[in-house]
Amino acid sequence: MTTDRKDAWCSQLSEDDAWAVYDAHATAKSWEACAAKAVEDHNVAMPTRSTYYRFRERMAVRKSEHRIELAITEKARIGREMDAIGEINPELKRAFEQRALESELRGDHQGADKWMKLALALGEAMNRKIELELKRQIAERGDKALALQVKKFQKDTCELFIKWSRDKRVKEIANSKGLGTDEKVDRLGNLIFGEDW
Repeated sequence: MTTDRKDAWCSQLSEDDAWAVYDAHATAKSWEACAAKAVEDHNVAMPTRSTYYRFRERMAVRKSEHRIELAITEKARIGREMDAIGEINPELKRAFEQRALESELRGDHQGADKWMKLALALGEAMNRKIELELKRQIAERGDKALALQVKKFQKDTCELFIKWSRDKRVKEIANSKGLGTDEKVDRLGNLIFGEDW
């Protein structure tokens, strides 16, 4: 997962709060309104316009990672719940219902009640298993959508690389002799992301 520098504006926000600010931008009238709401709701300093938009850009990159993590977590939860339910035999439910009817006909109201409760519980488990199977199928479709998002991210990254590779300052940093990779990355990060790097 991508992490932010400790001195970045968004480092003042918890992970959940950062996503809340990011999501709130979709309905905000302006960046200032969204940033002011973040200041009010999350007790953070007011960012500059460029700082706020760099935050938005980084969160957009992280969005794919975040969605993948959520999808993996949800699929695992669904799998665990389906395993807990196990295989359900519809014939068993019908047998419980038949026993309930037979008990009722014999006048054994407690027995009928017991068998009917078992049949109802089994029916609920069957319905839950069907619901989980549908959720699993939706999650699989989501995986395909995420794969498309990853491809789009990769394409966008390459396009940005082409754009930045034309910048004289970027070329100077990248071709600097005597600078290690970490130092080049740090200088490029400062150039591209400024105070948020």
